Amino acid sequence: HPSPFTLHHSPFTIHNSQFKLHNSQFTIHHSQFTITAALVILAIFGLKTLLLDHINSPFRAVQFDAQTLATTPRINFGNIIQLLEAELPIDPIPADTQIETTLVWQALPPVTEEYSVSVQMLGENGRRVAQSDSFHPAGLPLPRWQAGEYGFDEHDLTASRGTPPGEYELVVFVYNVETGQRLDMVNEAGQAVGNEFKLGHIVLLEPTQFPEPSDLALSKTETEDGGASPFLTENVQLLGFDAPLTDVEVGQVVPVTLYWHTPHAPLLDYETNLWMECENGAGRTEPVNADSAFSPNMHWQPGQIQRAEFDVLLPPVGVTGHLFEAGLCTLHVGLAAAEEETTVALETFPVSVPERRFDLPETAVSISTIPFMGGISLRGFVLDPATFAPGATIPLTLYWQTPDMIDTSYKVFVQLLAENGNLAAQQDQIPAHGTRPTTGWVFGEFVQDDYALVLPPDLAPGSYQLITGLYDAETGKRLPLADGSGDAITIPVSIEVKPSER
Repeated sequence: HPSPFTLHHSPFTIHNSQFKLHNSQFTIHHSQFTITAALVILAIFGLKTLLLDHINSPFRAVQFDAQTLATTPRINFGNIIQLLEAELPIDPIPADTQIETTLVWQALPPVTEEYSVSVQMLGENGRRVAQSDSFHPAGLPLPRWQAGEYGFDEHDLTASRGTPPGEYELVVFVYNVETGQRLDMVNEAGQAVGNEFKLGHIVLLEPTQFPEPSDLALSKTETEDGGASPFLTENVQLLGFDAPLTDVEVGQVVPVTLYWHTPHAPLLDYETNLWMECENGAGRTEPVNADSAFSPNMHWQPGQIQRAEFDVLLPPVGVTGHLFEAGLCTLHVGLAAAEEETTVALETFPVSVPERRFDLPETAVSISTIPFMGGISLRGFVLDPATFAPGATIPLTLYWQTPDMIDTSYKVFVQLLAENGNLAAQQDQIPAHGTRPTTGWVFGEFVQDDYALVLPPDLAPGSYQLITGLYDAETGKRLPLADGSGDAITIPVSIEVKPSER
């Protein structure tokens, strides 16, 4: 592996592990000098690797030879550090094999705070199955990097035991060590374009060897009515489950992970179902079905252990058509085959219901806008005052309404645009600071959604316009307006930015 920092434009260069001496003041022609020259070269390389690459000195690299890279995306994280290249392994790879990834970073201006790099492997549902963090990228704290320096940052990831075969996504982000806050990626126009870069996809195969049941760190093995690690059929055992169930609010998605074990090959292909039974009037939720590849089936091998992940939505309305009320719900799992199903109650947990209002407050400006596809409408807003100084915060409250249940969790974006259409400020969030996901809205209620847009301190005086809309948090795709005229609503108020009085 290369050293944390590779020195370019030095008295020697390294290519394919061969050492060459360039621009030397002497030339070696005779064999008697070969050993001496080799020792000199090794001494110089050792000094560089062990000392000069790790201290602030004039001999550390300040330029990057881009021709040595296959691609140079230059992903800018917060104008602090940029990603020049990522070297990913050749897949497919067995699920229990280390995934070696090398990132090439370059420092931008001198950095005063500590930042760390995280590489994560995510499944289709966005859940993390592997992670590698370098608290000192390329082995050196960022405040000790000089502008223009670059380094090789190596990450080894291993998927969690029981990770099923399939395609996974590798992502990278940079975060503040003390606060955990991520750096935004910045495009050429200086606009924030997210905080997580997609490096590529990795295909995992079955592991070379299945883990033993005792190797798993299971958070829960005891079910409510099936005992510990019950067998649902002769050859299918539920070793345990992960379900962070404390107080769940209507509209939230409950992440559940099951750990299946087949001591012997299953005799049938099974279907896995999860649902909730609630005592609070609405009955049960619609069952969530697992993809056949993630349910025990006749292709599974003796001794196989595999995770199965579910996102179980607790909607505001049950299958009976009645609203859920505060109370208790029990999570159930069922294994079905040949028109027979064996079920186990996993865990009971409390459910809360958000406060709802069904009228627009008198302080809000009532508006009539074109609804978004699916029926979501912006029904009102509160904004006072409408004149601000650079660096100030714009307090904005939106009121949303829907005519029907929503099965997708949308994020709302609010943008402040200059007269030429350039973005001046932006805030995105799941409504009400994440507490009122669209999956929990009911017909007729007015959902209050508060924002605080921070204006840049160097924002030019002038007139600005606020727009808002919704997008799928997983895909980033905006929800279009029902009439096809666009994907954003202009809030009918002009924002004036004036220099602060001194």
